Amino acid sequence: MTTTDAGQGHGHGVQAHGHRVGVLFSGRADRLLMAQFVEALGWCPLAPEPAEQDPAAWKDVDIVVCDEACAGRWRAELMALKQDSEAAYLPVLVALAGGRQAGPWLQAGFDDVLRLPVSRAELAARLGVFLRARDQALALARRGETMYRALVEQSLVGVYLFDDSGFLYVNDALAEIFGYRPEEMIGRLHPTDVTHPESYDTVREYTRQRLSGERDAVRYTLRGVRKDGSLIWCEVFGRRINYRDRPAIIGTLLDITQQVEAHEKLHEYAERLALLRDVDAAILRAESPQAIAGAVLERIRGLVPCQRASVVLFEADATDALVLGVHINGETEIGAGRRVPREHLAVKRMRQQPYAMVEDILKVEQPLVIETMLLEEGIRAYLSVSLQVEDDLVGLLNMGRRAPGPFSQQEIDIALEVANELAIAIRQAQLREQVQRHAEELEERVNERTEEMRRLVDLMAGREIRMAELKGVIAKLRAQLKAAGLEPVADDPLKAGLD
Repeated sequence: MTTTDAGQGHGHGVQAHGHRVGVLFSGRADRLLMAQFVEALGWCPLAPEPAEQDPAAWKDVDIVVCDEACAGRWRAELMALKQDSEAAYLPVLVALAGGRQAGPWLQAGFDDVLRLPVSRAELAARLGVFLRARDQALALARRGETMYRALVEQSLVGVYLFDDSGFLYVNDALAEIFGYRPEEMIGRLHPTDVTHPESYDTVREYTRQRLSGERDAVRYTLRGVRKDGSLIWCEVFGRRINYRDRPAIIGTLLDITQQVEAHEKLHEYAERLALLRDVDAAILRAESPQAIAGAVLERIRGLVPCQRASVVLFEADATDALVLGVHINGETEIGAGRRVPREHLAVKRMRQQPYAMVEDILKVEQPLVIETMLLEEGIRAYLSVSLQVEDDLVGLLNMGRRAPGPFSQQEIDIALEVANELAIAIRQAQLREQVQRHAEELEERVNERTEEMRRLVDLMAGREIRMAELKGVIAKLRAQLKAAGLEPVADDPLKAGLD
């Protein structure tokens, strides 16, 4: 490399700032001379010998100057170094001998060329321009990072960064979502540590796809576990990045538990409306109590999870009850059509409330007969709700489970609402059946009276025929008497009282 000594010193508007200048030259003399120039200008040269050159490892250089041979050899590494620069701007210059074309190098991504020979003053001026531009870019980047960090730290959205070793960063919002402090998660927990087992496979697969480069970004929903063990629903968005020479995932997380629960409640409410519509439709179709019970039992197990559901009907002045319908997995001894004494049922357990709940039949000191029968079929807990119209007890709606434990208040409320509609529907069906039976009985009596009247009419009609025949005989006799010269005793014996 050829240089001149014009403009020696640290002047020319460039002051020493401790900048690190990477020097990549294949020739020893040129490398040493460039390093001396850089050092004389107050900067710190990094000028390894060719066997030790590895620009990919330069993480803190501020500018790179290389000759044509090294530029060709290390082009990919230098472009990657520019891409990963903290300031998003790392100047890389190529020193070219006179007559060599600059265009191909500029098109290849290099920032500028130095024409050899170069004076120290020109070198100071050219490098100084690029270093000031980098300083400004670095200041902007750090200012932007400060603003970004402030925005992230104050955000209501959870922000995270993790790699295959675990969380590298979480903001306060994300830590709070899971009930931790940031320092309890960073470097200690992995995303799977706050994931419910039902979402493990999803999280692991999406993590693998992004860290391997198979996918860049993905959005999905997962079930999370808070520090206290409570469950939440989360919507996650994450993108693959290169962080400190390693693949990592950065993204955001939202707690959508309230939205999911609201959606579930809306779905449950829609199911309840569908069930009540079925009951109303059964009423409008004038179905029997058995058909109405069947329509309800088919849907109630979806609203109140259970393995057995039944409807029992109380009949007036009867000491036993009729099982109207049963919906169950498997066989049962207490099926539809069976009659059960009232004292065997859970009515006596209701006391002052419209339902009775037994959380575990095995723990009942004196089980009812029906409870013993349910236990034999594997039912451990049950809920029995009264079917009542005003003060009249119509029957019971029963739900049984194989696992012991209470029914939730929401499930009880659903059962009460359904039981109210079911009781009214059954009572109306009973009234229709009574009206129909009364109408049939009345029609039968009318038919009987009609038959009696028909027979009477027939009898009267027969009598009139006989009277007409008798009148004909009398008229003929009178004619014969007159022909014989005899006079009848009376003109009209029927009018005279003869019959």
